[in-house]
Amino acid sequence: MGKTRDLMKVFCSRDCYLSWQKNVKNYVYMQGNNYAHKHGLKNTKAYSAWIDIMRRCYDKKRPAYKYYGARGIKVCNKWLNVVNFISDMGQPKPQMTIERVDNNKNYSKNNCKWATQKEQSRNKRTNYKIKFNGTEKCLVDWAEQFGLKESTLNRRIKKYGWDIEKALTKPIQIHRTHSR
Repeated sequence: MGKTRDLMKVFCSRDCYLSWQKNVKNYVYMQGNNYAHKHGLKNTKAYSAWIDIMRRCYDKKRPAYKYYGARGIKVCNKWLNVVNFISDMGQPKPQMTIERVDNNKNYSKNNCKWATQKEQSRNKRTNYKIKFNGTEKCLVDWAEQFGLKESTLNRRIKKYGWDIEKALTKPIQIHRTHSR
């Protein structure tokens, strides 16, 4: 398993990746001839991100495929070559990973950026979005802005059925216990 995993880290294009999927021996031959290393980007963070997006979109055996490729998410034609991807995106700063700005659109220069984990957690399809005073944000952002716990705001809206303004602006009541 480790040897296969090591091989998966050295694709230089989608064609190379698909060739590997169909014929490992052919890929090993190409690797042996330095084909997969000619761009010199193999050990970079951007290259790893590129491999990950290719897997998500095109490898049906990957668990993440159902959230990407199976939904029709693709990699733009230009980015099927890792050199073009890195030319457009550059290398990420530490602690940053690739993010699609619109989760329903493909991977492309106009729809991707390097983002922190916190930024990415606020850009998920499963986030609960709230519109208040003409601005839409996810629940956790509103909770943070109004000094509420996420769970408190969630409970006020979903369990108690409060309207958004009341849920965001009503002060928290502190219940004190009496000691004897």
